[in-house]
Amino acid sequence: MGYKPLTVSEINTLASRILASEPFLQQVTVVGDVSGLKVHGPTGHIYFNLTDGVSTVACCMFKSYAAKMKVVPEDGQQVKVVASGEIYSKSGRYQLKVFSMEPMGISDQRELFNLMKEKLMKEGLFDPSHKKPIPQFAKSVGIVTSSSGAALHDICQAIRKRNEIMDIYLFPAVVQGSESAKSVARAIQIANAYFKDKVDVLIVGRGGGSASELSSFDEEQVARAVFESEIPIISAVGHEVDYSICDLVADARAMTPTDAGVMVAFDVMEHKRTVNQLMERSTELFKRYFTRKEEQVNLMMERARFRYEKKLMDVEHQLNRLKVLFEENSPQKVLNKGYSVINDEGGPVKDPRQLVEGCQYSLIFAEGKAKAVLSHIKVEE
Repeated sequence: MGYKPLTVSEINTLASRILASEPFLQQVTVVGDVSGLKVHGPTGHIYFNLTDGVSTVACCMFKSYAAKMKVVPEDGQQVKVVASGEIYSKSGRYQLKVFSMEPMGISDQRELFNLMKEKLMKEGLFDPSHKKPIPQFAKSVGIVTSSSGAALHDICQAIRKRNEIMDIYLFPAVVQGSESAKSVARAIQIANAYFKDKVDVLIVGRGGGSASELSSFDEEQVARAVFESEIPIISAVGHEVDYSICDLVADARAMTPTDAGVMVAFDVMEHKRTVNQLMERSTELFKRYFTRKEEQVNLMMERARFRYEKKLMDVEHQLNRLKVLFEENSPQKVLNKGYSVINDEGGPVKDPRQLVEGCQYSLIFAEGKAKAVLSHIKVEE
């Protein structure tokens, strides 16, 4: 009895069903070295091979599972994956569909932290040249945290103690659990996409907790969302002793959520006091300036008055000298010495040859005047 020939699709589908019916292969843990790892841009799926030096198996990890990884392994790194075996019907290729993956030998949270830190540092995400300045006089602040956590209350209370007019926007996020990193990153992206022109600065964080509870802020997707934010970000994760990847990428770090509120909110009353002090100082400076100018004007007027009085005294002295000179050379002075003046109709007679017998002349003496008729003339040489 012969069997009906199978098509390629049919044989691949049959093999896939046989493989899928094997319970052991539905969730198997496999250890191997990563090679040829690629992240497919449009979908976010990860494709790579696992090898033990002898054999190789193709692997696929869908975006929904890849997003939960704290660290994306690099080629050559040994990893442990939890996966199911399957045959991809279209190509007939056997592969592992990976649900989770973690580097081997890294069970401690701190080691995962250091691995992520080293990776992001190489990419320049911590470079100070990328840090944006925190506004000194921000008018509004956005807060990325849990809407029911103590951190939100602490931040708002710290802001309102210093500034009652600052606008506060809440971008609620899950800050603990498997979906928290995705939620925090999404909240940051929403703030940038729709509130970039309304929010001057963002506070991203949560209150204190254990290392595992704070681990969301060590994940790569949060770090990249912080790095790509156009709005300056202050990281406020846990307490002073808690250091996160988010702290290293952010533009500034606050030791606690309360400190973050203090950092973003300028103190209105202190600002008013500063303005009043500046006004008082300015008034005092103006008073000193005008007093100094008044003194300068008075000094200039005093000097001008002195010069005027000296000039007046010089003129008066000159007039007195002229007066004395005039008095010493006045006609009256000459007449007082016994001289007299003879005038004819043309004025003073200066030459005896001008005299004419029988003519009348006016005579001027020191003590009076007289008229005389000349009867006889004798001119002496």
